[in-house]
Amino acid sequence: MRAFASAVCIVALTAMGCYRPIGPQSVTRDRHLYAGSLSDSWKEQTLLNIVKMRYADPPVFVDVGNIVASYSLVQGVNATGNIHPNGATADATIGGFGTYSNTPTISYTPLTGNKFVSSLASPLPPEAVFSAIQSGLPADVILFASVASINGLKNQEATLHGITPADPNFHRSGN
Repeated sequence: MRAFASAVCIVALTAMGCYRPIGPQSVTRDRHLYAGSLSDSWKEQTLLNIVKMRYADPPVFVDVGNIVASYSLVQGVNATGNIHPNGATADATIGGFGTYSNTPTISYTPLTGNKFVSSLASPLPPEAVFSAIQSGLPADVILFASVASINGLKNQEATLHGITPADPNFHRSGN
């Protein structure tokens, strides 16, 4: 009986070590994890759509509308015993149970209509372009990827009819 009680204690302590706090304590951890996941998802979706547009395939964007994280924790202990009269051997049972579940509900919304068009057709603000250059990214790469024309010189353009090369002076060398 002593060995059984020790085993129950070891299992209980091990389960408590694996326990992830839920409730207010989970907000910081979960917000960080969901934010990282959303960020990675947007990067992958954006990169995929850049490649699609390069090959004249229509881009498709899907936005995450809501994330509802739902947790439940059920735990309990039970003990039963039988005492037999007339000196018969008594018996006892000790048991425990626990259930943890994490069931997030995520809703996806395809971007369509005005929101879709404005997200694709809006020009990059000059602050974003120059900020990228100032942060150390190669200017020729940033300008090639983000500028259609500058001072009347046209950049390379990909359309359904093929690729139109850039004006010869658009890419001037640093010499």
